[in-house]
Amino acid sequence: KKKNDHHPFSYYTNTMAIEVTNKEMFLELQDKLEEHTRAASQLKTKIQILEREKRRCQITIQELNGLPTGTRAFKAQGKMFLLQDNDVLKADLQKSIERYEADQTNATAQTKYLEKQITEVEKSARELIVTP
Repeated sequence: KKKNDHHPFSYYTNTMAIEVTNKEMFLELQDKLEEHTRAASQLKTKIQILEREKRRCQITIQELNGLPTGTRAFKAQGKMFLLQDNDVLKADLQKSIERYEADQTNATAQTKYLEKQITEVEKSARELIVTP
């Protein structure tokens, strides 16, 4: 007898155990990849929405700049409209723009982080597939 023939199915059971472990690890990596991809997609959508809202505020400020000084305009507040001074509206819109830019910067950083994570998970999956 050879040294490794102490059990007739030892090679097959070890190989099957490795295959099961690799399959479980691959499924975990696949779940992580799907989760990261979904989160990155949601963040990209959020960035687009923030950009659209920021642009809307900028256009509104441009329109308010075209009005004569001392003109009052309406601001939407929930289901009602409030009459406010032009300068107050512009200041509120400028604060909104700054908030949108900050949120957009944060979402962009999160997206870059997730893209790095996706790359790492894909690399790990490739290594797992290549490794016997």
